[in-house]
This record gives sequence, C-alpha cells and structure tokens, in this order.
Amino acid sequence: MQFRIRGFILKTLLLASWVLNTSAADGRTIRVAVPALSISQIPFYAAKDRGYYVGEGLDVELVVMSARVSNLALIAGNIEFSGAGTSGLVAGIQGAPIQLIFTSFTRPMHWLYSRPDIRQLKDLKGRKVAVDGFGGAVEYLLKELLRKHDFDPGMTVLGLGVASTRYAALLSGSVDASMLTFPYNVSADEAGFYELVSYPKEDIVQLSGNVMARRDFLQTNSELAERFVRSTMKGLMYVRGNRSGTLPIIARTLKVKEHLAAKIYDLAVPGMTVDGTITKDLQEKAVQSFVKTPEDKKSVAEKLFNYSLAQKFSKS
Repeated sequence: MQFRIRGFILKTLLLASWVLNTSAADGRTIRVAVPALSISQIPFYAAKDRGYYVGEGLDVELVVMSARVSNLALIAGNIEFSGAGTSGLVAGIQGAPIQLIFTSFTRPMHWLYSRPDIRQLKDLKGRKVAVDGFGGAVEYLLKELLRKHDFDPGMTVLGLGVASTRYAALLSGSVDASMLTFPYNVSADEAGFYELVSYPKEDIVQLSGNVMARRDFLQTNSELAERFVRSTMKGLMYVRGNRSGTLPIIARTLKVKEHLAAKIYDLAVPGMTVDGTITKDLQEKAVQSFVKTPEDKKSVAEKLFNYSLAQKFSKS
C-alpha cells in the first residue's frame, strides 16, 4: 500500500516557515512544538526544571502551536521535534517523513462528565455532548468509546473547542455531558457532576507527550537527538519517582494550586510509560484505527515507531 502526504501543500508549508522562520543554527537551541501546556508534557517540564537539558548543553524551548501547524513546521525543518499526539501519528501514517521516538503517555488523559442524573452511557440518548471539534482528538476518543462498547445512543455531539469552554457549557446546562481533561475534570468532580467514563481505565490507546522527529534529522543529527532523548528520559524518570518534587513543577506550569496538582499527578501517573517506549502490540493498537488491514497495521507501525534511543537510555 502506498502512503502519501495529504493536504501538505506549499502555501501551508510557507505558513509554518513564517511561524518559525529559522532553525537552530548552532545545534544547541532546540525547539519543541507542543499542542498545549498540559500534563502530557510533564517530562519536558521536569527536564527543564531540573536542569537536565542544560546539563546536556541544550537550550530547549517549548513552543505552543496547533498540532496541524506543528506537523508542517516539523516536516519543513523549522523545528527539531514535535510533541503532537494523534495528529502526528496520522501525518506519519499518511506518508510524512517522520518517526515517533519517545512516548510519555499511552492512556488518554480525558474523562466524560455528565449531569448527576445521567449514570450510564445509555442515558445519553437524545442528550447533548461536548467535544473539541469534528475530527479532533477528543471526538475521536468519544467515537472509540462508543465503538468499543458497540453502542450508538443517538446523542447530539457539539464541537465547542477547548476544555474550558466545554466545562463552561456543562456548568451552564447548555450540554448534558462533556469530554474534559485536567484541571476541568477535577473541577467537574468537585462541582458534583458525575464521572461517566474515566478514559485512563478504558482499554483505549492514545499516545501523548510524544517526541517526533524527521527521519533525515535523526540520521544527520544523531548525537543531538541522543542528548535530547536522554534528558527527556531523565525528566520522565524524575516524575515517576519523585511525587513531592513534581507537584510544584505541575503547579507552576499549569498554573494551579498544589492540592490540585496532587490530584492531577495521582490521576496521570498510571497512564505514563515506564521508560518512554511502548510494546509492538501497543504500537499496532495505536495505528489500527487509521489503516485498513492487519498487514498494513504491522508495516505502518514498524515504519513509524523508532524507540532505539529511548531503549538505549532506559537500559543505562
């Protein structure tokens, strides 16, 4: 099967170049595109806070940009790495010359909260449910949930944008249920809404906090990539092994109180990888919704995932 890059046209590539018009000239300043400052990027925050990147001679800059633009900027060579999740996977599956070399989370950091009278999925029949947007990662998760349970409640799905807007719609009664992530899932719980679905407990694979890079970059800048992955691995290990030290990092980065940071940490850690890698079985599960046959699933996974650096440092 031939995979082609779809939708990556010259005009949009020029837009990506305009957003980040220069690459790091000296190989020490590293730009990493992230879709948002969220818990998914906690290994990056910890590595910066603990000085792991500086210790490797790297000045790492986390640049917030949409997943679509970050894919284009990565392909165009305007950034060194991207932290895109589902969008990055799809770009790679469609033929973009990129590979996923590090993963922080395998479980979706999302929850479906509903009005207190809605206690089962079947109770969503005829109700309004808020997601990010049509074709977005959150809508994808909702569809995966319904597919997994072979269930169609006949509900109305509304694309309302970011989590804060979706939570506000739940509060106001404009919707009956909403897909939420940190910190709004905690706020919804404290406000008395019902946790209808906890995605970290579901058998649904969604990769986030990734490190994606161009194949040619990994070949021509292997030493730089090694330093970046090694530092990020140290950040991941610090987060997993030091709860008390990680809570202030979460509080500062996400701009939340430390008691809320503690709740976020405790909910998030079970969804984290142990060493920045995932098994071949999980790799195939991660791409299965985007390919047609089992043969395609295996060949795409083998081409897209390259955890050689992470595996090297996890053993050291």
